[in-house]
Amino acid sequence: MFACLVISMNAKAWYCLEVASERQGDVINACGIGEAVDEDAARKVALNNAYKELDLICSHSSDCADKALEITPLRTDCKKVESIYRCHRGITANITSKPRDLSQTQLLQEVFIPKKIIQQDGANYFQKTSIVDFNSNPQGARVHVDGVEVCQTPCTKEIDQGEHKLSYEKDDYEFLTEVRQIGQGRQSLGANLQLRFGYLTIVGLPKDAVVKVNNKEISSKEKIRLNPNEHVIAVTSNYFQPWFRQFQIKKGEFLEFKYDAEALLGHVKISATDDKGNPIEASIILNGQKLSQKTPTAMPIPAGQSYITLSNSDFKDQSFEINLKVDEKLEIKKELIPNNYKNEAWYIGLGYSPASYENFSRKEKFSCCLLIDLAYQRNIFNRVSIKFSYNYLGDTTSVDNTVSASGTPNTTIYKASEATGYLLFVSLPIYFSKSDHFSWYLAPELGRSKSTLKYEKYTYSSSGAEYIETSGSELSFNQSFKGIAIGWEWLNLNNVKSTGWYLILGMRKYEQPKNLNFSFNQNQTQLPISSSPRGYASIGWMIAF
Repeated sequence: MFACLVISMNAKAWYCLEVASERQGDVINACGIGEAVDEDAARKVALNNAYKELDLICSHSSDCADKALEITPLRTDCKKVESIYRCHRGITANITSKPRDLSQTQLLQEVFIPKKIIQQDGANYFQKTSIVDFNSNPQGARVHVDGVEVCQTPCTKEIDQGEHKLSYEKDDYEFLTEVRQIGQGRQSLGANLQLRFGYLTIVGLPKDAVVKVNNKEISSKEKIRLNPNEHVIAVTSNYFQPWFRQFQIKKGEFLEFKYDAEALLGHVKISATDDKGNPIEASIILNGQKLSQKTPTAMPIPAGQSYITLSNSDFKDQSFEINLKVDEKLEIKKELIPNNYKNEAWYIGLGYSPASYENFSRKEKFSCCLLIDLAYQRNIFNRVSIKFSYNYLGDTTSVDNTVSASGTPNTTIYKASEATGYLLFVSLPIYFSKSDHFSWYLAPELGRSKSTLKYEKYTYSSSGAEYIETSGSELSFNQSFKGIAIGWEWLNLNNVKSTGWYLILGMRKYEQPKNLNFSFNQNQTQLPISSSPRGYASIGWMIAF
């Protein structure tokens, strides 16, 4: 048993050489390090720091802070490093279920006081220190101890015991200084700081208000900081009578004035009609406040910027902004849109679409086709509409039909010289965003095209060194297609009849025509036409009514 005890104590000593502390169940192993020029002083500092570790672990555990401890010191290891002794000391404490008695509490408070070594008259002495928790109301004050800033509240510092000059400093607050005696044990110090200024807020200032305090213009219009004294504040605006107040303010006082200057007025005549020009009685909401007057009416309103809404249960609310000058007379007429109004629109524009027969054999890439877009759209319910479109297809380039003098033996090529036609299709725009000005949508498409091609046939000889030219011919054929498009529209929907712009980008896949044969000199030939997807774009002008 003695051997086991020795091994255990040696293990703990080695454990403390690693500078670590831990708790395992109800047992706390704490370690401390001490350094001093005197070995005995270094041993005492190491023991004291070990108790500090014990206190730190125990005080943060609810099942330990108020319980009695059975404390057993472990061995101390000291080594001299140059002229300084460095000692490692360990202690172990068993947490009991008994409450901590007064004598142990007093003993631990004395032991736990942090200490440091000072030299005086050639001898080493302990300088006792205490843990001090600093706080202030409000928080965020800078703490000075004997003229040296140590922390910012709330904070904790280790302070030498004895008399000290403490100061608390925070912007906009009085500088507070006091002399305090720092005694034994952990203690808390606090300070109530007093504002150096008074503060003024003016509620309801207009945006263009110019604020002057004691005839000096200021930029701040909320929580105006003022020295304790008597002041005069004046406010001027382009749309209100001059306003001023004379007042006295004290330190820490918060004053609030309501800006109640009399407004300068303009005059507005407001009327509302339906899409046929018939007068409508509509309620008037001015800057969020419903007025007793209804359209048609003439009335004075404050000059400056105002927001007006015309409201009638059978029509969509019409909102707009005005900027009225002083004494200005303004007449406003608004056409309201019925709640059940179905928007109809015409589109006309230009676009470009590679045709389904782009792979038709040729020397130069055949560019087709210019779109002349004509469409009619009608809403069928809130965010979905149906659109009928006609696209004229026209050749956009003249093609160089010069044929290479040599080619692949026994092959035939076709040279397109002109392409025309049209597309008829129906799309179903589904709107994902629809505002008073801008909207965008996705639109599935289903349609049919008719195309006419003019072409020539060239057949290379068996050697490929020459070709035989066959006279030109013409072919017409039909194709069905499916597609998807995304569109953007800019349109002011607040007016019953409005104009705007649109942009459409889409993709179409054409079906391969069946039995697309044609004859040259009574020989049947299959025309090589592609059925791969083709993109297209269109931009133009629209009118909605």
